[in-house]
Amino acid sequence: MSNNEDKLFKLAQKKVKKKKAFYRHLQAFVMVNVALFFVGLMENDPFGPFPVAIFWGIGLGFHYANVFGLPGGKLTDEWEEKELEKEYNKLKNRFGSNQQALPPKNRDEFDIDDHLDLKQPQKVRDYEDRDFV
Repeated sequence: MSNNEDKLFKLAQKKVKKKKAFYRHLQAFVMVNVALFFVGLMENDPFGPFPVAIFWGIGLGFHYANVFGLPGGKLTDEWEEKELEKEYNKLKNRFGSNQQALPPKNRDEFDIDDHLDLKQPQKVRDYEDRDFV
């Protein structure tokens, strides 16, 4: 293994260990809080352990953010390109694989009316007052 590959392997190993620690933390959170809930039920106070669950849950949330990052926190140019590709592929699948039916990547050039089958409304019958009596 080259020096660079060795560093990448150690970094990957470190990330896996952090994820494993978070999942164990989550397991402990669930098991302990379920047990506390049942103890509370036996003592006729099911909401007694509620503060423990709240504060421990806040700590678990911080642990999650430390391991996985905040949701939406990685809005880079690379992310934007991937999202653009996903949305384009969704539109491509929606409008078919026909090259002429595909919307272009530039949104300004895309006219949705060119790709929809719009039906003409049927004429509604004109009613007179005597029709409702």
